[in-house]
Amino acid sequence: MLIICDSSLLIALAKCDKLDIIDRLFEEVSIPVQVYREFSVSGKPESAKMITWAQGKIDEPGDAALLMNAREEE
Repeated sequence: MLIICDSSLLIALAKCDKLDIIDRLFEEVSIPVQVYREFSVSGKPESAKMITWAQGKIDEPGDAALLMNAREEE
């Protein structure tokens, strides 16, 4: 299953030190680059944790294949 994360979920889980829950529940996690930019601003609470966790999970906008897969699974 594919999950596309938004910043609210990530911030809440980072505050609880539970970002690993997402990896345990889902085979593939995709974070849109715009969401990454939202939470990776230097000085924001928990940004360092989220930046480290997000490595390898960031997708550029306009990835048609990714969007089609997400819509098919709904």
